[in-house]
Amino acid sequence: MTNGCLAGYCHGNMAGELLMTDEATAHANLVEVESSQVTCGLHVRVVPGAPEESVLWRHVRPIALDEGDVCAAKMPAGSMGLGEADAQLVYDWIAGGALE
Repeated sequence: MTNGCLAGYCHGNMAGELLMTDEATAHANLVEVESSQVTCGLHVRVVPGAPEESVLWRHVRPIALDEGDVCAAKMPAGSMGLGEADAQLVYDWIAGGALE
């Protein structure tokens, strides 16, 4: 996921980005943090134990799981969401409590 999230312009070291330069920074900026934008009616970037209530999951889950409800721009930018294996890692991490 590093290549899709940190490579380029999205979550690296540029001013104004949601920084995820290392695990501790990513965790601090994602878990139980209000999103700057409401996405699909959701407000919190990552709700521990609740992938379906997490903004991050709505952005990265494969578009096939949206079942016609495409209310979130997919990440990485320009994609159809993460691949199945990476998406499962994100889902399991959130469902497991989004531990650091």
